Amino acid sequence: MKSDFLIVSFCSFDLVNIAMNWVAFLKDHKIENYLIVSMDQETFDFLIQQKVNTKFIAGKILKRSGTGWRFRFETMYELLKNQSILHCDLDAVWLKDARELLDDDNDIIVSMDTGGWPPLTYERIGFTMCMGWVFLKSNVEVLKMCSDILITDSDFDDQQEFNDYISSKVKESDIYIKSNNEKILKADGMSIRVLRDLDVYRGDYDESSYVCHPLMKKKANKEVQLKKRKLWKL
Repeated sequence: MKSDFLIVSFCSFDLVNIAMNWVAFLKDHKIENYLIVSMDQETFDFLIQQKVNTKFIAGKILKRSGTGWRFRFETMYELLKNQSILHCDLDAVWLKDARELLDDDNDIIVSMDTGGWPPLTYERIGFTMCMGWVFLKSNVEVLKMCSDILITDSDFDDQQEFNDYISSKVKESDIYIKSNNEKILKADGMSIRVLRDLDVYRGDYDESSYVCHPLMKKKANKEVQLKKRKLWKL
């Protein structure tokens, strides 16, 4: 599986340098099947000028946990209706070609979250999954999950809703731990593969990882943090 899906990320103008850094790493692996959703006109104009694949969809993502992420999930759902997508945060830097982590057998392939968020899912199954790097197959089961999550009219934290939805559907007997410490979950007709934490690593630069997605505060200066962690190319 190399290009029959779309890698999607979201950007506001305060993050355009982070976006350019992210694209620079993708280009190292000759990856062109990506799209950055520009959430404001200024961002769109800048990225177009830089010849970056982008689409203008007006919206806003709040830089906090607990709420403010509905726009991202709704947009992902609309894109998913047309093709499979891999959502990736702009501060999740591709050191290797992470398309090699994908397969045709699973409906969802998702990175491990090491922070225990959300707590309800952690309590239920002993781990959580990170929306900052997640592949969603465009099929009936995954689209139904997204539609079910979006039934509420209120705003929400998409990582919380995604995790709590899946953990409410899975039984302990439906969680399989592979020899390489990956996990396979069977839930609501879906097969969900949770990657080992080193593949999409929630830490500083590690040459053995495909993607480094360092933990940082929501309102941290991402450029400063990425440079500090040796994850900057510009």
